[in-house]
Formats: sequence, C-alpha cells, structure tokens
Amino acid sequence: MHNYLPLKFRSVGSGPRYRRIRRLGAGPRLLSSWRRVNWGRLSRHQFHGLIAAICGRERQSVPGAVRSHWRRRRFEALRYYETHFGPAPVLLREWQLRRGPAFYQSPEYQAWSQSAYDDPTPNPSLQETRDEAARP
Repeated sequence: MHNYLPLKFRSVGSGPRYRRIRRLGAGPRLLSSWRRVNWGRLSRHQFHGLIAAICGRERQSVPGAVRSHWRRRRFEALRYYETHFGPAPVLLREWQLRRGPAFYQSPEYQAWSQSAYDDPTPNPSLQETRDEAARP
C-alpha cells in the first residue's frame, strides 16, 4: 500500500480510516542541534552546516511569521558564531538573503564555507574579499 511514497513517509494504519501520513526521521538527534542550548557542543564545521540549514529554511519559508522566525534564528546563530569562531560573511547579515548563484557563488561565501575545514586561525581570503568589497 502506498508504494509511491518514500520510505520516510508511511500511512499510520491500513484502510480508508487511517489515511493520515506521518513524516518519519525527524527525531531528537536531528532537532537537538537546532536548540540554542546545544550550540556549545557543535564544532566549527557543524555550526557552518547549521547556519546553512537555517538559511535554507528561511529561503524556503513563506513570507510572514515563519520567515521572520528563521531570520531571527539566523541572526542569533551568526552572533554566536562571531563570538566563538570568528567573522562571518557580510551577505549572511543582509536582511533578505540573495538567491542562487548570487549567494552560493559569491567569493566571500566560498571563502567562508571553505574555512569551515581549515584551522580556526583568521582566514586571510575572507579578509581579502571584504577588502575588495570595501574599495570604491
């Protein structure tokens, strides 16, 4: 029954009375990193992934209260990141995120995402992109 659904979606029971479909797989392990209390346990590259996931959620949400929630969460995560790990790209601080290549293929974002796997020392390529953007 319901072979056209992915494995993480299954009907609760069989028959027409139990047609409700539940999403499986969003357990406490996945949700625990979203909570502010657990951010201290995340490494630098895990926190990069968390910020990227928050940006994706914000971009995919409908304008209104839900998008505002993810925007607040993004700014909160960026404040935490900058106090514990160092500078983040300016384009992540914009009120409305850019879309597609304008976001992911910008030199500043590329340098920042690569720095997740480098030493936690200051990233000179990130500073270079900021210097280039500041020039008139």
